[in-house]
Amino acid sequence: MKGPIRIKAPLVKNTLNFGAYLWFNDIMVDVRKLTKKSYFTVLTGEAGLDNEITSACAGDLLSHIMFKGKKGSVWVTVKTHLNVVAVAVMREFACIIIPDGIEVPDETIEAAESKGMPIIGSEKTEFEICSILYKLGIRP
Repeated sequence: MKGPIRIKAPLVKNTLNFGAYLWFNDIMVDVRKLTKKSYFTVLTGEAGLDNEITSACAGDLLSHIMFKGKKGSVWVTVKTHLNVVAVAVMREFACIIIPDGIEVPDETIEAAESKGMPIIGSEKTEFEICSILYKLGIRP
C-alpha cells in the first residue's frame, strides 16, 4: 500500500459565503479570508494573513493548548499576555483570535508583529467564534 488512504467527505456549501465549497478534511480557508467578515478585525500580523487554517482550538490554559493545538490552528482565547504569542509561534498556529472586544496590550501586539503572528479581535464571544469556525468546516 502506498501512503495513507484519503477519504473525502461530501461537499458542503460554505454557509458564510466565501463563494466556495469546502471539503471537511481539506479546508481551504486562510486567515485573510476569515478576516473579511465584519466581526473580525486584524490587530497585528499582516505578514501572516496568508497562513492556511487547518483546525481550531479554544481555551485559556496554555499547557492544554500546547498539548492539543496543531500546526495551522486558529486559537480562540481571552488571554492577552506575551506567552500567548510564544505558544502560538512555537506550535505554528495560523492566528490567535481574542473575543469579547478584549483589549490586547501593546507589548503583545509588538511581539506578535515581530513574529508575523496574526492577532484578530472580535466583539463576538468565544462560543460564537467557535460556531462560526465550525460552520466553515474548521474542526479541532
